[in-house]
Amino acid sequence: MWMDIYLTVTLVLAAAKTIKGQGNDCPGGGRIIGEGNPKSKDDTIDSNVGFGYMMGDPDFDINCCGVIENVKVSSKNIVSSQQLYILVWRPSSGGSYTLVGKTSVTVTENDAVVYPFATSEQPTVIIGDLWGWWTSGADIVTYKGGNGEEDANYMMSLADQTVGAVVNWGGANIENDRTYGIYVETFPNDPPSFSNLPATVSVAAGSGSGTNLITLTVNDVNTYDISTLAVARITTNTRYSFDSSTSTSFPTTSDVDELVFTVTDICNNVVTGTVTISITNQPPVINSLPASVSIVEDETAEILHHIINVTDVESTYLPCSFDSLPDGYPFTIKLIPSTTSFGIYSNANPGFVYNTLNTYTLTVQCTDGEFTDSKDFIVYISQNAAPVFVNLQNSTSVTTTSAVGSNAFTVLATDAESDDLIFTMTCSPTPCPFVIFNSGEIQISEDLSTHTTVGYDLNITVSDGRNTVGPSSLTITIADLNDPVVINNLPITRVVAENSAIGTSVFDVNFTDIDTSQPHSFSMSSTPTDGLTYLDIDPGTGVVSVITSPNFESLATTTFVFNVTVTDPVTSDSGLMTIQVTNVNEAPSFGQAAYSLSTTESGSGTLIGTPSFGITDPDSGDSYTLALDCGTETGYFSMNSSTGAVSFQSNYDLDTGSLPTTVSCTVTVTDAAGLVDTASLTINIDYINDNTPVFSPASYVFYVSYFADVGTSIGTVTATDADGGGDGVLTYSLNQTSLSNQYFDISNTGAITLRTSLNGSPLGHSVTVTITSTATDPGALSDTATISFVISDTTTTSTTTTTISYMTFFDDTRNIAWFTVSIIIFLTCFGFLVYILCTCNGANSCTKPLKVWRSGGPVKTKKPKEWRPSSVGQGRIEIKGVRNPPPHWKNQSWRSEIV
Repeated sequence: MWMDIYLTVTLVLAAAKTIKGQGNDCPGGGRIIGEGNPKSKDDTIDSNVGFGYMMGDPDFDINCCGVIENVKVSSKNIVSSQQLYILVWRPSSGGSYTLVGKTSVTVTENDAVVYPFATSEQPTVIIGDLWGWWTSGADIVTYKGGNGEEDANYMMSLADQTVGAVVNWGGANIENDRTYGIYVETFPNDPPSFSNLPATVSVAAGSGSGTNLITLTVNDVNTYDISTLAVARITTNTRYSFDSSTSTSFPTTSDVDELVFTVTDICNNVVTGTVTISITNQPPVINSLPASVSIVEDETAEILHHIINVTDVESTYLPCSFDSLPDGYPFTIKLIPSTTSFGIYSNANPGFVYNTLNTYTLTVQCTDGEFTDSKDFIVYISQNAAPVFVNLQNSTSVTTTSAVGSNAFTVLATDAESDDLIFTMTCSPTPCPFVIFNSGEIQISEDLSTHTTVGYDLNITVSDGRNTVGPSSLTITIADLNDPVVINNLPITRVVAENSAIGTSVFDVNFTDIDTSQPHSFSMSSTPTDGLTYLDIDPGTGVVSVITSPNFESLATTTFVFNVTVTDPVTSDSGLMTIQVTNVNEAPSFGQAAYSLSTTESGSGTLIGTPSFGITDPDSGDSYTLALDCGTETGYFSMNSSTGAVSFQSNYDLDTGSLPTTVSCTVTVTDAAGLVDTASLTINIDYINDNTPVFSPASYVFYVSYFADVGTSIGTVTATDADGGGDGVLTYSLNQTSLSNQYFDISNTGAITLRTSLNGSPLGHSVTVTITSTATDPGALSDTATISFVISDTTTTSTTTTTISYMTFFDDTRNIAWFTVSIIIFLTCFGFLVYILCTCNGANSCTKPLKVWRSGGPVKTKKPKEWRPSSVGQGRIEIKGVRNPPPHWKNQSWRSEIV
C-alpha cells in the first residue's frame, strides 16, 4: 500500500566509430587530396585578383568523410604575407554549390609550405564535396600546364563568402589542362560527446506527465560538426517521451527505468549515454483542507461537518485522525457509513458555550505509513441571538372607559432561533393598572374611570432563556385626560433619488396641540423594517433625513412606508409617509479590460466568434449597443451591436502578404443615456492551406551520362504554392516504380542527383526513361510533373531542360555503335587476310608483337603506367604489363593485328 521505489543502474558511456552514409572514414594516418608534390607545379601563376578556384579535377575529389587538418601550397607573389582561404563546397542544385567550410591561413613564403589548421577551424568534409581557395588580392597558388587531362578546374571572380552562402559556378571559366601546386590532408573527425551524461535523476513516484527529468547537452571539438549533431533515444519504452529538438525526457507513469541515448555526427561517429531514474514514494495530500464551519452554540445533535478529501498515488485508503486533540473538545473523526472516506463530526450534546470558548482549531492528519499530511479545520461557535423588539420604544393610549381585561397594547418581538420568549415589566408610577403576558399582550388590570394619572411608562424586558433584552419603554396615556396632539401633513408620498447624499432632508412633520406648553417628541417605524437603514427622524425637530445613501439596484423593494409618530406627555398621533426610491442612470462596464479571438483567414460574412464580454450595468433593464474600431483594418471586420458577435466584413487573405495576423481593436459599449465603457479586443488570424502547388513547367527533360558518378547533379524541377506561412513549404518526391530501382534522388529544393550508378544497369545507355515528380504542401495538396532522363553514352551531360524530338536512324547512338562495329569487323577481316597473304611466309614469319585496340574509338584512362597510347593510330592500345583494365572497358569488342 505504501512503498519506496529506488533504481540504481550502471551507466555506460562509450563512443563507437561506424561506416558513414557518405562512404568510408578518412584514414587515421591522413590522406593527401590534390597534388602530392606541390613544389613540382610552380611553373606558372595566374594574374587574377580576387578570384575563387574550385577543383573539379577527379584527383582533387573529396573521397572520404572527416576533417581537413592542413594544406600544403606552392606560392608566389608573396611580399610579406597574404591571407589564403581554403573553401569547401557542397553541391546543391544545378551549377550551384553551398559553402560548408572556410579556413584562413597566412602564407608567408614563396615556396611549398604546409600550413596546419587549428582544431576549431578544421572544416568537415564528406564524399562528393569539392574544395578550392580564394584570396582577396592577386593569385598566389602556382600551377603547371600540359598534363593532357580534362581537369575541369573552375575559376571566377568571387567576393568574400560566408559559410552557408550558395554560389552558382555555372558561369565560371573551366581550365582542363593544368595542375595546381596545392593539396589538403584529411583525417578522421573526432566523435561528439554528451556534456551531462552519465546522470542519475530522482523523481517522485506518480509525477504527472510533462514533468521535466533532464535536458541533454552535447558538444564536439570539430566545430563544423556541431550543427549536424543528432540526438536520439535508442531505448524502447513508451512510458517516456523524448523531444529531440530540446533533448528533454518526460515521465508518463510511476515506474523504474533506464534510458539510453545516442549522439551522432555527420560521419556517423556515435556516442551513447544512459540516464538512470530513481523513483521515490510520494506523500499523501489533503485536498479539502484548510476549511472552516460555523455552529450555533445551542446545537445538540451529532452533525457531520466536513468530508476529508485526501489523495495518494500509491494508495486508495488513507486513515485520518486528529493530532493531539485537547481534552473536552466535542469532536470526532470517523469513517462515514457505507464509504471509504473519513468525516469530521461534532458530538451529540456538545455543550458549546460561546462566552467560554467560541473557536476550535482542529489539526487533521492523514498518513500512508511513511509520510503524513496535516492541515487545520476551524469550528466557529455562533452566539445565540438575542430576541429583538419589533415595536418598542412606542406609545399608546387608552380611555377611562376601557374595560378591565381589554388589550391596551401587544408587544412584538422576534428570535432568530425561534426560542420561547418570556416578557416581564415594571411600571412608573405605581401602582400599575396594566399586566403583561408571555404572548406580549398588555391588558388593563384596573378600572380607569377613577384614575387621575395622565399616563404610565412601562419598562418591558424579553428573554429567550439565554439572553434578556430590555428594558424598552412603552408609554400608555389615558387619552381623555389630555388634549391630543395631531399631525397635519400626513399621509404623504415623497421621492428619494438613489445615491442621495447623507443628510439630505426628505420631510418635516407639522402638528398641532392645544396644550402648547407640553413637550413633543418624534419617532417612526418602517415597513419593511430596513427602511430605517436609509432614513431617520430627528426626535426633537421631526425632520426626516437620509442617513445611508440608497442603491436602487440592490434594494429588495424601492417603496418604504414609514409610520411617523409625534408624542406629547400623554397622547400621540401617527401618520404614514411613503418613500419611493427612484433610479439614476449609471454607466455600463465590461467584465475585464482585454479579450481575444482566434480564427483563420476567410471570406466576407464568416463568423469569427463572440467574446464573453460579461457586460454589467447597475441599471436593471438598461439597453446598450456595441461598436468595434480596429484602426486601418476596421473595414475587414463587423460586430453585431447587440450580441457582440464578430465576423469578417470583407475577404481577409493573408497570402497577399499585406494583412497582419494580429489585429488590435477597441470595443465600446454605450447605454441608452450615452454612458460608455471600453475594452481591448485582439483578433488573431492564422493561415489556412487554400492553394495547391503548381509545377512550372509541367514537364522536364534532363540529360545524364551513362558513366556519371553517384551524386552527380542532374537538374532542378520547380513548383510554387501561393499559400503564406508554413503552408507554402513544399516537399518533392520521385515515382521510380517503372524503373524497378531508385536511380535518382530529389531534395526539398527540387534538385535531382544520381543516387545509383547507371553503368551496368538494366536501363542501358542512349535511352530515355520517364518518371513523375510530385510536389506536396503540408496540407497534402500536390501537383505532378513528368521528367524524362536521356541517358547518353558519353562522359559529359547537359542539364538543359528541353522538349523531346523524334530521332532518325543515326540519331540513336546504339544504331551508330552496331553499324560502326559491323563495318570495322568487315574491314579488319579483309585487311588481315590480305596481310597474311602478303607478309607471312611461314609459321615463324608471323611472330611480331600483338597490338589490340578498342573498336569504339579513342580511350581515356587515368592509369598511364598500365595502358599506354600506341603511336600506330588513334585509339590503339599497346599491351605491356597490363594489370587492372578500367571497369568500363569490360565486355567491349577488341581486335588484334600482327605488326
